[in-house]
Amino acid sequence: MEQCLPKAYVPYFFFDGEEVQALAEANSKEIISTMERLLNIRPLENVQDQLHVLRKNWQKAAMDQSIKRQLVEVETELKRKVAKQGELDQKINDKQNGIAEKREVLTQITRDLQLLWAIPNQASEARLQEKKTQKEECQEEILTDLAAGWQRDSFLRVLPALVENALNTTETIAQNNTGTQTEFLESLQQRLPAIFTSPPFPSPRLEPSQSTFYQKRILKELEVFSVEDQHENLFDIDSHRANLLTRVLAAYHPSRKPALQIQEKLCEAQSMRQELFSIEKQLRETGNLSQKEQEEYALLQEQEHEAKDSLFDLELQLKNLQNDHQNIAREKNGLLKEMKNIEKSLEVAQENRLQYDFAKRLIEILDEVKKRLKIQKRKELEKIYNQHLGRLLDSNTLINHIDIDEQFIITYRDSNGDKIGMSSISAGMKQLSATALLWALKDVSGRDLPVIIDTPMGRIDRQHQDNLLREYYPNVGKQMILLPTDSELDERKHAMLDPYICREYELNNPDGKETKVVPRHG
Repeated sequence: MEQCLPKAYVPYFFFDGEEVQALAEANSKEIISTMERLLNIRPLENVQDQLHVLRKNWQKAAMDQSIKRQLVEVETELKRKVAKQGELDQKINDKQNGIAEKREVLTQITRDLQLLWAIPNQASEARLQEKKTQKEECQEEILTDLAAGWQRDSFLRVLPALVENALNTTETIAQNNTGTQTEFLESLQQRLPAIFTSPPFPSPRLEPSQSTFYQKRILKELEVFSVEDQHENLFDIDSHRANLLTRVLAAYHPSRKPALQIQEKLCEAQSMRQELFSIEKQLRETGNLSQKEQEEYALLQEQEHEAKDSLFDLELQLKNLQNDHQNIAREKNGLLKEMKNIEKSLEVAQENRLQYDFAKRLIEILDEVKKRLKIQKRKELEKIYNQHLGRLLDSNTLINHIDIDEQFIITYRDSNGDKIGMSSISAGMKQLSATALLWALKDVSGRDLPVIIDTPMGRIDRQHQDNLLREYYPNVGKQMILLPTDSELDERKHAMLDPYICREYELNNPDGKETKVVPRHG
């Protein structure tokens, strides 16, 4: 049975007339996928998926072991970065929630203070408020500059002993010529033996054994000039990189006072904070309050200061977390680029190259075939779908046309070409539309299978029931099995179907315990 009719196809040939309207309401991925399988489009994608798997396996089989190890290490590090990024996302979300809650508390405290606040001079208050806003903006700018500088190079500015120690070491390495000589010898050892294996070649050409002999001889002679590195440093780097690092570190030498800029910014921030405190004190003059109100006012002020300090700490922590998140994102992007470079450097073994390339070409061919088949089947399905719907829904004035796009998503259009909302379509109309779609799918797929329908009349009015009896049931397939109730198929409707009925049975179950199948005529 599975070979004759896969289970995924069953709802398109055996269905309940009342429930089939769901097909007209949902452009779900599962329904669209089944439609593509029914039209022989999905099998092409399945073949492509398997080819992708095989191609990846062939590529992995040909990987050099050392490069494989590098790739695994980078992938492992990438997973750690992704996990760290997820952890930071959670912390950032928690901090943002905490800031939102703290701001609500601060707003409530401010509201309570305003209820106790006696303002003798509105004009004076307006001036103070404007001044306060300007100072807050200035403070925000100073803190932003300070945070940006701190993330970039502040550790070099505030640790003069570390900078001086590192600078002495890099200067020592830069002045030592041993590193340069070692690099030169390593370069010679790598490049000179290739003279015997790279064109142009002498005539007559050396035998392989002769090339091997001279290569070994050259490497042996170069060993005489090898010099052991006698100095021990904190950094194991070449002299060129030591020169570059020396120039960078020189800018942070203690004599240049690199921490001065940070100190000035901190002083500016402290000064601005004091000015803001003074303005707030002027704004909140409480001389006209009673003793009890002054005590309540003082308590609220203390709570406000605590809330502001707490909010400031939370915002600073959030900024640090966001900076860490950006750094992790940059590191992750760097690892992704490294993975791509490693994958590009992989050489596929010769025995797998033909299979690898053939799979690639075949995937491209199948993709083109799939595109063309989709275009053909979509146009054919849309045309036949609209034809069948016109036969079943001949009194319809709402649906003028049904579009099926390249992804097999169905859209209902009115006479102006505008999209019709699904809520505007009645249940009976949806049932007829879905029936027309099933009919069209059966025709386009070319699958001559029996169609079985339970509750065939459903929620459809009399005129459209007659259309089903006259147009659909006699023509949808060579074999049609209807399972109507006696109320659905009265004598008039039965007479319309009678010329096409081959056999008829009655399911008799008077006591609800046992059903008997009684032939009515042969």
